[in-house]
Amino acid sequence: MSLWGEDSSITPPGGWYYIQPGTRFRFEANTLGQLEDKVSAHRRGNNITLGHPREDILAWTRSRLGGEEVL
Repeated sequence: MSLWGEDSSITPPGGWYYIQPGTRFRFEANTLGQLEDKVSAHRRGNNITLGHPREDILAWTRSRLGGEEVL
């Protein structure tokens, strides 16, 4: 069993995407790492606190999939 974020070969159903709260901008990427980079750049460019993009993406993905943590 692998948790998202630990195994880069895992892609959640629907692919990797994230909608940034506040701006409602939707990011899409082929990998979690690419998505994290896009979200980080958007936050920096829009004076949004960087926080922890990877953790935010993983939590948001689990939430959109009904709390699933394991694929």
